[in-house]
Amino acid sequence: MTLINLAETTWKKIIAGIALAASAFLLFWNLGHYSLWADESLTALSAKAVLATGDTSAWVGNDNLVAYANGVELNNMHIRSMPPVPAYMTAASFALFGVNTWAARFPFALAGLLAVLLMLWWARGASLQYFAILAMGIAGNVSLFLYLRNCRYYAPTVLFSALTVYCYFTWRGGKGRLIMMALASLLLLATQYMAFLAVYVCIALDYLFWRRKEARLALADWLALLLPQAVLGGIIAWIWNPLRVGYGGRMSSNSLWDRLVIFYWNLRDANAVEFFVLPLILAGFVVALRAKLDIAKPLRASVAMLVAMFIIVFFTLQSRAATSVADVRYIVFLIPLGIALGAWAVCAILPNRMALSLLLAAVAFFSNILNGGMYFTWSGGARSTTYSYVRELLYPTNTDPCKETARWMKENIAPGKTVLVESMINDLYPLMFHAPHVIYAWQFNDRSNPQFASLPAIHFKGEVMPDYLIGFGPQVGQLRNDLNRYSQKGTEYRMATKLDVFWKDLYRPELFWRTFTPITNYNKDVDVVFIFQKVGAPAK
Repeated sequence: MTLINLAETTWKKIIAGIALAASAFLLFWNLGHYSLWADESLTALSAKAVLATGDTSAWVGNDNLVAYANGVELNNMHIRSMPPVPAYMTAASFALFGVNTWAARFPFALAGLLAVLLMLWWARGASLQYFAILAMGIAGNVSLFLYLRNCRYYAPTVLFSALTVYCYFTWRGGKGRLIMMALASLLLLATQYMAFLAVYVCIALDYLFWRRKEARLALADWLALLLPQAVLGGIIAWIWNPLRVGYGGRMSSNSLWDRLVIFYWNLRDANAVEFFVLPLILAGFVVALRAKLDIAKPLRASVAMLVAMFIIVFFTLQSRAATSVADVRYIVFLIPLGIALGAWAVCAILPNRMALSLLLAAVAFFSNILNGGMYFTWSGGARSTTYSYVRELLYPTNTDPCKETARWMKENIAPGKTVLVESMINDLYPLMFHAPHVIYAWQFNDRSNPQFASLPAIHFKGEVMPDYLIGFGPQVGQLRNDLNRYSQKGTEYRMATKLDVFWKDLYRPELFWRTFTPITNYNKDVDVVFIFQKVGAPAK
């Protein structure tokens, strides 16, 4: 090996070490500081059920149950809308480290670190310029790390989709790599169905138009790859089947035009929340075409990204009428591809100019300027999201309404008391995880569904009045409306306390709905947490 190659190899090891160390910090530091937010708590509660029963039961303990959106996820009192891997990952962590916030997130952060390692390993044969810029793109992508450290399907989806595609592109014959691809694919399917479908549609198209010219699969190869997925994947999909629960009819709510609009939203908003730098990638193609550079690989990658995004949009449960932004969480698995395309674009714009390309990469990946951040009112304009995130990790000052509410409940509400929680952001389930000693009321509208008909009265609106009421911010108005509608004659409530904490969880991974600095200028008569106690109900 020549001295130049030795030096390049050494530099890549140094860069990889720095990138991995930075990634570990961004993933694990203060991992348990904030409470689990709504979606995370649903995974964690399923994990508690797995620990107790071995399955994703709706029952958590003897009295509480998880019945999101009037039980839309339930089949025979089991949660069947989501594939099982995230719940079982969390359950394993709980078994090792105890049931707590840090343990809930730990296996996902670990999976995220493995995904980063895979990205760097895959790129080890590229030029030093590309490798360095890719490492910068990874370390600067705050959205990637915010999702990877959540107790949700995001991290394993990123890892297993990347591993599946890695096996596909590095297969050179033989069964070993195909078996590894089949295993990664099965884990992906058991983590997120839409991502699995999107990845395999992209692989099928890529094989049809490009890969089969490089390496064809024989019949035995197809069997090794697809047979395990068909058998084992079929069993998984039959048990955890969203089409057999209340979600079944939601996919048909959007017209073709609605889906096209949501597709545009996904492109627009994925750029806005810094999944990738779309103007930079487009500029890379313009420069590459003018310079007559080989664009075969970035073209294949771009086609795959667009196809995958369209597949997600086609099967999404998001209703165009209900919002004006994309549910970008469903395309988190495309972030590594976006980073890779961004690194290629920098190299295409400034080929063999290391210093200038590193400067361009720093602007592209460590700020939102090239994403158009100066036009995003929710971000406060142009900023370094990386700096904001690192500062928050080191000095976390955001308010945590769930943590403060759970603390008050543990100190003031006796075990077994009943509590009604009213919130537009599903704070019921974070509280059920963090304050499990009470019974959470009124999750069902009525007894019309046979599988719920024999449940205790406390779970149905208006049948039994709860001991305590909790209203988060402006939702206290809806709480009062429910009381006026359902309150039994002679039932009265008094204000037990008003917690001086901003009511909304602002530590979600979506940059739309996240702040890196505390909210201090809120209305303390409206934007707080209200807790009422039934008159005559004994305090703790």
